[in-house]
Amino acid sequence: MKTKELYKYFQICLMSGSLEYKWLIRKYISILIKDKNFDLQKKINNDLINSCKSNFYYINKYKNINDSSLNAIIKICNKYTFKLNEIKDNNLQKYGKIFNIISGSSRKIKCCYDCGTIARVIFYKLIKINRKKVYKDILNNNEKEYINNNFYFTRLSINDSLAELKKNFENIHDYGGLLLCALQLGENFGHTFVIEKKNVIRIYQSSFNAYLLSDYIEYMDYLEYPHKSMNWINFIEDLEIIFTKKWDNVNLNLFLKWFCFSPSKQIYDSSDKKNFMSIVINY
Repeated sequence: MKTKELYKYFQICLMSGSLEYKWLIRKYISILIKDKNFDLQKKINNDLINSCKSNFYYINKYKNINDSSLNAIIKICNKYTFKLNEIKDNNLQKYGKIFNIISGSSRKIKCCYDCGTIARVIFYKLIKINRKKVYKDILNNNEKEYINNNFYFTRLSINDSLAELKKNFENIHDYGGLLLCALQLGENFGHTFVIEKKNVIRIYQSSFNAYLLSDYIEYMDYLEYPHKSMNWINFIEDLEIIFTKKWDNVNLNLFLKWFCFSPSKQIYDSSDKKNFMSIVINY
C-alpha cells in the first residue's frame, strides 16, 4: 500500500468511526524505518504520523489521573514506538496464562494488538486495583470455579446469553465490578472486551491488528472526561439487533459504533453462527 492509498484509508476510517488505521499505519512505518536513511517527516504525511503518536501523548498528559481504574488501565501496553514488535507488556503472558488455566481455555496469548489477551490483563488489573481485600491469587476459589463453569460459548442460546448479560450487569454491587464479554460472528471471527460498572460505566478494549487499548482510551476521551459513562440501555438494544437480525450494513454500523473496527467479511457468508458469553465479578 502506497502513502496516498494509506491516507485515503485513514480518512475513510475517520468518517466511519473505525480505529483500524492505527495498526496499519504503524505497520507501514515500522517497515519503512528499517532503512536508516529513510526520512519519515519528508515521506509520510504528518496527519498519518501524528495519528500513531497521539495516544501516547494523550496517556502521558493524564498519567497522574485520580481514578484507580483508569490509572491501572493506561499502564497497559503504553510504550511509545513505531516498531510493532517492541510494543510489549510483561503482564500479557502472566495474566493471560493464569486466566486460561482457570477457564480451561486453550487460546494462545498474543500481543498488545489482540482483544482477548488485553481483556485478560484488564480483567485482572481492575480486580486487583479495586479490591480492598486482595486474595493470594486475586480471585477466590468460588470465582475460579464460576469462571471455569461459565466462560465458554454454546452454554446458552444467543437470546439467553443476552438475557444473562443484562442479569450479570444488574448483579454488580454498588461498590463496582466488571463484565468480561466475548462474542462470535461466523466461523472465524470473534471479539473480547471488558465492561466496568463503578461510579460510571465504561468499555475497555483493543482489537486484533487494528488498535491498542490506549488508542481506544484516547478515542473515548476517558481521561479528559473521567465521568463519561456509556449508555447501557442503548448498548443492549444495539447488541440485540447485531445478533438477531440478518447481517447487513445496519449491523456493521452498529458494530463499528461500539467496537471501532469492521468484522471479517466472512460473517456475511456464515451469519447463522452467532454466540455471546459474559461473566461478572464484583470488586
